[in-house]
Amino acid sequence: MRMDHHARHPVPMEMQPFDFWVHVRPGGRKDALEGPHDGVLAIRVVEPPTEGRANHAVCKVLAGAFGVGRLDVKVVGGRTGRRKLIRIYGHPEALSQRLLELLGDPPARGSSA
Repeated sequence: MRMDHHARHPVPMEMQPFDFWVHVRPGGRKDALEGPHDGVLAIRVVEPPTEGRANHAVCKVLAGAFGVGRLDVKVVGGRTGRRKLIRIYGHPEALSQRLLELLGDPPARGSSA
């Protein structure tokens, strides 16, 4: 186990940080992944952009979409803007493949999706 400087809990060695950018649209009618927007994943959340509520909702939506626990998803950059840097702890290859799927790219040949 090791401690990540952004995490308050130990991270198993096989779990690695995977970072990517998202574009957030707060104050929507429902929480939803919206596919690509200017080369990054767009996410709509119901919560308003006040007191970190939208950031919390973004982490919850992404945890569900990537099949990880809520505490494995962090906003590590852009906390007050619409463009945010997200860090998910997991298996980087699987997380990368899932991000490509969410962006609408087909799975690579030879992979089981």
